[in-house]
Amino acid sequence: MMQDDKTGKLFTEFPPVSTPEWEQVIQKDLKGADYAKKLIWTSPAGIQVKPYYRSEDLDQLVNSEFNPMKFSFDRSNPGQGNSWLIRQDIRVADPLQAGERALYLISMGVQAIGFLFEEPLTAEEVSQLLKDLPLEEVEFSFEGSEPAQILAVLREMAASGKVDPLKIKGSCEWDMLGDFSLYGSF
Repeated sequence: MMQDDKTGKLFTEFPPVSTPEWEQVIQKDLKGADYAKKLIWTSPAGIQVKPYYRSEDLDQLVNSEFNPMKFSFDRSNPGQGNSWLIRQDIRVADPLQAGERALYLISMGVQAIGFLFEEPLTAEEVSQLLKDLPLEEVEFSFEGSEPAQILAVLREMAASGKVDPLKIKGSCEWDMLGDFSLYGSF
């Protein structure tokens, strides 16, 4: 593999190939068969899908520079009832690391976090996990830990004025019957 030190491009010893030259070779390989009928197919949405794309095809894309969920909403549909959130699950082994990971993911655009617990946390561990999180801005779900610990910490945070309980969104998911089956008590 050769790399040109000036441009940083790989394989500079090969000359560039234009789209017409590329399609000429394809046509030769097809032995006269119709390129469009053999290699282009139509998706269920009615889009003509080619067997390959080149950089000049990107120039024809409309609105590719716009981000979804940002004004002018050209690549999403929030006004039509699209209330989906971007969610990321985090397995919690260490509450501090899980909280830091959640903050990083939120900074990258995640709108909902699911914490998955291998073991139930103590109230102190729940406090460590939640202490720096924007509980009023992001939806949080807790799976695999007893909700009593989590709710107790949230109640304490609300009583101290750290969070507005009316602005917190999320869920505490606990399989009470599964725990009863495994441990013989609630």
